[in-house]
Amino acid sequence: SVQKDELIILFTLETRYLRRFAAKMDYLLPLDPNQTRSMLSKGSKKHKFKAVKIADEPRFSKLRPYDHVYGKFREDEDGEDEEKVYQVHENGCIFSPLDKLKLMYMALLAPKHKHGCKVQVTLLEEQEQLKALFPMHSPKYFATILKSVWTWSAMPWDLPFEDIKNYFGERSALFYVFMSHQSQWLLGPAIIGTVFQIVVFSTGPNYSHPSLCFFAVLMMLWGVLMLKFYKRKESRTALEWGMSDYESKEVDRPEFKGEIITSPVTGQFELYYPPGERRNKLLYSQSVITVSVTLVLGCVAAIYVMRFILESYVGLYASTVASTLMTVQIQVFNIVYYSLAKNLNKQENHKTNTRFEDALVVKLFVFQFINSYISFFYMAFIAMWLPKDDSENSHYLGQCGYYNCMAPLASNLAIIYGSRVTIDNIVAIATDFYYYMDKKSNEMSGVPEGAHIPPPEKEFMLLKSDVLNDNLELFSDVAIQFGFTMLFVTALPISLLGTLLSNYVRVKLQLWKAIKLKQRPIPEGAQDIGNWQTIFFMICLLSVLTNGGIMCFTMDTLKTKEEVAQYEDSMSTPPNE
Repeated sequence: SVQKDELIILFTLETRYLRRFAAKMDYLLPLDPNQTRSMLSKGSKKHKFKAVKIADEPRFSKLRPYDHVYGKFREDEDGEDEEKVYQVHENGCIFSPLDKLKLMYMALLAPKHKHGCKVQVTLLEEQEQLKALFPMHSPKYFATILKSVWTWSAMPWDLPFEDIKNYFGERSALFYVFMSHQSQWLLGPAIIGTVFQIVVFSTGPNYSHPSLCFFAVLMMLWGVLMLKFYKRKESRTALEWGMSDYESKEVDRPEFKGEIITSPVTGQFELYYPPGERRNKLLYSQSVITVSVTLVLGCVAAIYVMRFILESYVGLYASTVASTLMTVQIQVFNIVYYSLAKNLNKQENHKTNTRFEDALVVKLFVFQFINSYISFFYMAFIAMWLPKDDSENSHYLGQCGYYNCMAPLASNLAIIYGSRVTIDNIVAIATDFYYYMDKKSNEMSGVPEGAHIPPPEKEFMLLKSDVLNDNLELFSDVAIQFGFTMLFVTALPISLLGTLLSNYVRVKLQLWKAIKLKQRPIPEGAQDIGNWQTIFFMICLLSVLTNGGIMCFTMDTLKTKEEVAQYEDSMSTPPNE
C-alpha cells in the first residue's frame, strides 16, 4: 500500500484449476437451449440414451422446454464437443464473471478434502491478519444498475434484476425482487387508502368511519394474495437463475466446526456436529431471548407509567412525549439486540449460510415484533379499559387520552411509522457516508498529496460489504414496515402510500450505497428469502385478529348511539353520522 503498512494480494484461479474445481463441486452451469435440443434429438451411444423429443406447447407455458436448464459441469476427456452444450456468455467463456467469483471464493474457503485451499477468512479477519477480502468493482457491469438509480421515472419494478444478480449475487438480488413485487402490488391499495383517509379527515376527523371496516377486509385479502403470487414469482426466478435446488447442495460455512467423518448416505467425507450439543446451545439462546423480551416489556410499561404521571402536568403533550420516547427505545433496543442475537447465532454452529440466516431471522423478528408493536397493542386493546386520572376530561376513555383510542392510535402510528419512512432513510445514508469519509481520512493520513493510490487500495477505503448482515437489516426494516401496514391499517389507511414512497427511496438508496460507498460483496447464491416468507405470512394472519379487534372494540362503529353520545357532545367537531 501507499503507506507501506498493508500488503495487497490478488487472488485468482488458473483456468485449468477453475475447471477442475467446478467439476469436483458439481457446479451448475446454464445449458445452451439450441445445443441441448440438438444433442437430445440425436441421442448418444456414448452416454447410452435414445433420441429425445419434447413437444413445445406454448398454451401450457410461455417458457420454452429447453430454456433455463442447468447441468453439472463435466470436463470432457475426449475433446470439447460435449462442452458446446454449455451456454457461452458475453465474455466468450462458459463461466460468467459471477461464476468465476463464486468458484474462486468457494475454492479459497473449501477444506482440503473438498479440493480447496482451506483459508479461514473469518478467523484471519478476527485476528486482524486479514483486513478485507472483496472482488473489485466493475463500471462495465454496474453502469445499467446506476442508470436505473438516477432515472427518477424508474420504479422499483423497473430495476434490471438480471444485472443486479450478475453483479451482487442471487441472495442480494432476491431482496430487490421482493421489493419490486410488493411495490407493484401496493399501487392500487395506496390510491384506495388515500381516498379512505380523505373520507376520514373530511368527516370530523372520524377515525371510526364505517367505511374503514371494508378497507380493512380488503387489505387482509390483499396481503395473502400478494404473498401467494410472490411465492410463485420467487419459484420462477429460482428456476431461471438455476437456484431451484440450491439449499440441498449448499457448501458448509467456513465457521462451521465439527469432526470429519465418512457420510453414511453418500460415502464421502463431511463435517459432523453432535445434535445433542446443538440442542443445549439452542436452549441457552432461547433463555437469553426470553430475558431480553421481558426487559422490553418492562421498558414499555415504564414509559406508559411515566405518561400517566406527566398527564397531570402537561396534559395532551404527555402522549406525544411517550410516542417520541417509544420511537427512541425501539431504535436503541433493536441495535443492542441485533449484536446480541448475532453472537448467540454464531455459537449455535449452523452448517450453512441459509440455516444460519433462517435461525437469526427468527431471533431478530421475535424481539423486534414485541419491541415495535407492543405500544400499539396497548393503545388499541388495553388503554380503554384502564381507569383514567381524576384531573382528566371526564369524557375521555380510559388511558386513551382522548374520547376514544382510535385518534391516539392513528397519531402514534403516524409519528413512529413516519419516522421510519423519512428519518431512518436519511440517517442510514448519512451514517454510511460519515463512516466512509472517516475511513478514507484515516487511510489517507500521512499520504503526500498527489500520490498514486492503486485501485485495490481505493476500494479498500470503501465500507465493508456483508451480504448476510445487509440482507438481515434490509428485510428487518421491510418486515417491520409491513407489520405497521397490515396490523393497524384500519387506523391509518394513508400509511400504504408511505410504504410505496419508502420502497421507492429505499431501493435506489441501497443500490447507490452498494456501488458508491461499499466494497463489492462476495456473491452468494440463494433459493428463496427463507424465513422472511413465513414471517410475512404470519403478519397477514395476525392482521385478521388485530383489525377485527380494532373494528369490534376500538372503533365506535359497532357501539350504540347512547354509548358515544356522552363524549360526542363535548367534541368541538363531532363526526358526521
